Amino acid sequence: MERSDTVRSAHPPKYLAGAICLDFANTLSGRMDPAPIERIDSYAALVAWAAQGGLLTEPRAADLLGEARGRLKEAQTAVARAAALRAAIHQAFAARAVGRVPDPDPITDINAALAAAMRHRRLEVEDGRVAWGWEKTPDALDQMLWPVAQSAADVLTASDPVRVKECPGIGCGWLFVDRSKNGSRRWCEMEVCGNRAKARRFKTRQNAPNRGARE
Repeated sequence: MERSDTVRSAHPPKYLAGAICLDFANTLSGRMDPAPIERIDSYAALVAWAAQGGLLTEPRAADLLGEARGRLKEAQTAVARAAALRAAIHQAFAARAVGRVPDPDPITDINAALAAAMRHRRLEVEDGRVAWGWEKTPDALDQMLWPVAQSAADVLTASDPVRVKECPGIGCGWLFVDRSKNGSRRWCEMEVCGNRAKARRFKTRQNAPNRGARE
């Protein structure tokens, strides 16, 4: 379960997981920390995340923010739905990361979000071809969650199983798709969690002789 403690200041989101549903799960870092890092602490932050991730155009994002100003309660409900979907995605894929079948509860929650999303799925003709798209519904404040739910379903049910891992960095827990040829990717970001682990190992090696000399 996600912690509800007071969170630290929000940091800009990153998109490095290899699947938008996992990037969405990664908008909360350090789930087991006393003060996890929250990147979606308001409706404006949710819209910004979706726009930066390519799920909303800038004009659509601006329209949604305008809608939300007159529908504050519904905007808060959309943020709550986002948090529930995020928790379910993290629980499901954290299980997959250790080789377990996800528990029924997160799958039920993803199914609920997926059912809501599928009511808005449409075939569209674009550039001379037919492709899947989403209904243009300017007043649906939670529309950025539709492709997130679809992504979670697609990755969970991929015919060629997707290799999902959970970063072992202290206080991290980010999820990502390991697409390396030999399955060797370990960290969400080598420059962050990987380097921190290297620094800890180096410090441990440095301190080891000193401890021996004192004993």
